[in-house]
Amino acid sequence: MILSGDSLPFEMPHHLAERSSLIHPGTSPDDPGGDLVVCWLHHACRIEENPVLEVAAAAARSIDRPLLVHAGFGGRHQFANDRHTIFMLEGWAELQRRLRDIGVKMSISPPASPDRPSGLRQLIERARVLVTEDFPRNPYPAWTYGMAERAPGPTVTVDASCLLPGRLVPGMHERAFRFRSACQREWDARLDRDWPASDLTAPIASESDHPMDALDLVGHDAIALRDLAGRWPLDHSVGPVAGMTGGESAARLRWKTFLEGGLQTYDRRRNDALVDGTSGLSPWIHHGMISPFRLARDAHRAGGDGGAKFLDELLVWRELSFHFCRGQHDHDEYEAIPAWARETLESHARDPRRCHSWETLSRGRTGDATWDLAQTSLRQRGWLHNNLRMTWGKALAGWSRDPRQTLERLLDLNDRFAMDGHDPNSIGGLLWCLGLFDRPFPEENAVTGTLRTRSTTDHARRLNLPRYADRIRSGVQRASVLVVGAGIAGSIAARTLHDHGHTVTLLDKGRGPGGRLSTRRRGPDREHPIRHDHGCQVLRLRGPLRSQLTRSWVEDGVVEAWNPRVRNADGEVTTPDAPWYVAMPGMNGLVTHLQTDLRVKYQSTVASLERTDDGWRALDSDGVSLGAAQRLVLAIPSHQARNLLTPLETEFEPVERISILTALDQVVVDPTWTLMIDGIHEDPGFDVAVDPTPEVRWLAREASRPGREDHGAWTMHASPDWTRANLEFDRFEVEPRLRALAASLLGTEPAAGDVHRWRFALTSKPLEVDHVASRDRTLLACGDWCLGGRVEHALESGIA
Repeated sequence: MILSGDSLPFEMPHHLAERSSLIHPGTSPDDPGGDLVVCWLHHACRIEENPVLEVAAAAARSIDRPLLVHAGFGGRHQFANDRHTIFMLEGWAELQRRLRDIGVKMSISPPASPDRPSGLRQLIERARVLVTEDFPRNPYPAWTYGMAERAPGPTVTVDASCLLPGRLVPGMHERAFRFRSACQREWDARLDRDWPASDLTAPIASESDHPMDALDLVGHDAIALRDLAGRWPLDHSVGPVAGMTGGESAARLRWKTFLEGGLQTYDRRRNDALVDGTSGLSPWIHHGMISPFRLARDAHRAGGDGGAKFLDELLVWRELSFHFCRGQHDHDEYEAIPAWARETLESHARDPRRCHSWETLSRGRTGDATWDLAQTSLRQRGWLHNNLRMTWGKALAGWSRDPRQTLERLLDLNDRFAMDGHDPNSIGGLLWCLGLFDRPFPEENAVTGTLRTRSTTDHARRLNLPRYADRIRSGVQRASVLVVGAGIAGSIAARTLHDHGHTVTLLDKGRGPGGRLSTRRRGPDREHPIRHDHGCQVLRLRGPLRSQLTRSWVEDGVVEAWNPRVRNADGEVTTPDAPWYVAMPGMNGLVTHLQTDLRVKYQSTVASLERTDDGWRALDSDGVSLGAAQRLVLAIPSHQARNLLTPLETEFEPVERISILTALDQVVVDPTWTLMIDGIHEDPGFDVAVDPTPEVRWLAREASRPGREDHGAWTMHASPDWTRANLEFDRFEVEPRLRALAASLLGTEPAAGDVHRWRFALTSKPLEVDHVASRDRTLLACGDWCLGGRVEHALESGIA
């Protein structure tokens, strides 16, 4: 039959029809002209009990058009990172294989590039029928309607998430008991009903129907999938979680284990973070890798208090959150907080509070032991026990400047790190911390007003914190790592590894932090020295992936905005269009900050590398060991990396089809002679001169930088061409020549100054990959020579 309620243009059985809605008739409803039935999946990553696949197959059979299933990474997800992406890739790879086994074609597209449309958009143009998911979490509703408006044929959405399809829930409900009353009868009817046998037979698409950039993931092992994600424009600072493998098989095994050994005690053990009292299935449920209908039936049939409590969480609280997101379109905005809660929070907006920066929070460095351990679990394990997550979330109100920032941080920290983040259920749980699904309480407190309170101190009394810390450590697969080179790339690489639970040691040949962010102290006054940032001159910190980190550094005083008067090559003086930053109190302050919590061994010059039975050893020129570890990262200039890697050339993957040594030989790093002078207090009309002459690349007044004392100090970098012509001259010969160049620009003759020769100062021709790796991935090399000469290039390479 053709169901007239939604005017669906093809026949299907009732259990599928009740989940389906026609949301758009198509751009050409009378004559669609498309030649495919396109099934677009983004969360329903399973073959068992997947109504989206079944509806698409029914449509393909009904209109006799080939079926092509599609999943992709083309959308701009706010928190797209390695953790989420690799888990999804593992799931899509398994689904692609299982569909292939039954004769159904599936395409998977990588992130779209600016010069061509995504794989999904290519398919949409050919969609005689588009079938996709009814998934209410933003931004998917807007994406779905946007794609529907492009399709020539009708678009049908299918609810694959809730036992009671969302479209059938009567009314709007914001209290759990009212939602339960409205839905219980319909839930009961479906709990006793087996899911009918799936029929995914359909006309078969051809290989030529796939988008031109489609990926074939069948046969890819874990390393291949991680390498694939590593080449994509993701946030690589949030890594995958060992032991959490995406896919339907892993989900079903986990459910089987819990069903047999944990469900019956779920009601008694679920709130104890020290035991395995929960299923831990939330990441797989979020990505649709297991049927929630099956979970509900199995729990119902198992019965008992454990089964009843599991159903309460799965149906009442989870489906209430889906229901809320479906009815409240701005569910991730401040206005989604109930009016009474907004009112009480705003009435206390001026209450004193101890605000923490985003970086302090994300790294779990607040000083509150309970909260920091909870955040460590989230950051390292991608998972936080739900009972503890409520306490974790409540605490953020007192550490944020206002209620809006509280919500922003709740969503950021959860969705960035949690494997089950960005889910309607996450929205429900996070907004509960700010009053959703709750009521006001009589006692009024500072900051949170009449919101329900959950003190971290009270939680600590019922949670053995040392045991919980041991539990977190035991849940992380740890490695020992040596990082050679303690500049920006090495320090951020070491910190990223440390924050994922690994044991890291930094080795550096210098006497202290700095590298190319070095700060030189001059003059006889030790308490008020003349400071020159004689290496890197400015931090632009561009790029969306690090914007949150930049704001945090500003808040913590690690960096400050710099707005100098800039003279260009034509003599015009302007101020920067985009923010410039400098580190505090000198440029090496950023390196010092990144090395907080890290073990650093300076004056350790690595001359050679040696394989050991379980990793690597770094040796000095006398063959003495400077350290050994299971993994090793080289974060040193390209010429130094080449020297160390020459004996290991055959162990490395080719770079763009050429050997690692040949690739390193093609990197070009420009040299720079640097002049440091002082005592010049006349104002030349500018603070910075950029390429003012062919001989000078940069000239800057140190006192124009925030927090610097005015000693009349200036720092000048000669141009690469001038430096090359004078590279091998003695420093005493070069200094007066540089001083003469400075005098011509400043209009005054400076006293003798200091010079520094940077033989490898600024990368002008990078490798154009973010890092290189040995074939077994136990030795990596990174640095600004990989991506470019700016600090953000070094940051991104080190993180990758």
